[in-house]
Amino acid sequence: METIKELRQICQVSRPTIWGDFLNRFYYKVSIYFTYIFILLKLKANYVTILSGLISLLGGFLIAQDSKILTIFGFLCFHLFAILDMCDGEVARYNKEGGVNGHFLDWYMHFITSFALMCGLFISSL
Repeated sequence: METIKELRQICQVSRPTIWGDFLNRFYYKVSIYFTYIFILLKLKANYVTILSGLISLLGGFLIAQDSKILTIFGFLCFHLFAILDMCDGEVARYNKEGGVNGHFLDWYMHFITSFALMCGLFISSL
């Protein structure tokens, strides 16, 4: 198995340009460790994408609850979604399995995430 430094070369050097804000730089630094685990578990990139969507649905559900602690955990789920959203591309680049289906699934999970966040905020505001 490659080291984290080697994985950065394989998975992150060819990645599309990421934004220069602090949060995306943070996600960029952290995502490789999750990618390492997913590669060890031999997960395909599409499974990581589906996992990220499930995490965002959980986040929306937690935000909808009438508890400040659960709301905090819900928002942490959305941060975890952003990290996993980077991991799916890194796993795909590592396995050389990129394709239209993966791009579509990734794009679709962004809609699921927006839906989960809006529904969670709406329900909690009631």
